[in-house]
Amino acid sequence: MEERLVLTNGYRWIRWLFVPIGFGVLLELVNTDGYTLLKSGILLGCILFYFIFWSVRKIRFDNTNLYVIKGNREKLVPLKNIKKLAKSRAKVNGERFWIITFEEDHQEKKLRYFSSFINGNNKTFKAAIQKANPDVVIWEHPFFNH
Repeated sequence: MEERLVLTNGYRWIRWLFVPIGFGVLLELVNTDGYTLLKSGILLGCILFYFIFWSVRKIRFDNTNLYVIKGNREKLVPLKNIKKLAKSRAKVNGERFWIITFEEDHQEKKLRYFSSFINGNNKTFKAAIQKANPDVVIWEHPFFNH
């Protein structure tokens, strides 16, 4: 079995930081007589961020497959099914994210990720895609087709 390289890390563990904060705010709301909008807003924010970080996924790859891991579930995408890898037009915090377009069950699906500057496996990923599927389209710049 080949070693899976990290394309992105899933930071699902961060969701557990919001549990004690939300629990403390909930206890404060129950034990005090005054209902404050700030405390209820913090509680709703903790619940919201918990579910946002709960849906985070990890993306790994080897020479034949792309693995999308969300919790205990793992989705396998063969690299030969990837049709396009392109940078997005929009920026988030000054960084463009990558969009993977692949075919699954005769439907075109998209997967977005930020390239990790820590792991630096984006070049290896591009080479693995080109090796598995020579017809893949890779757009380095969002406005110019290469």
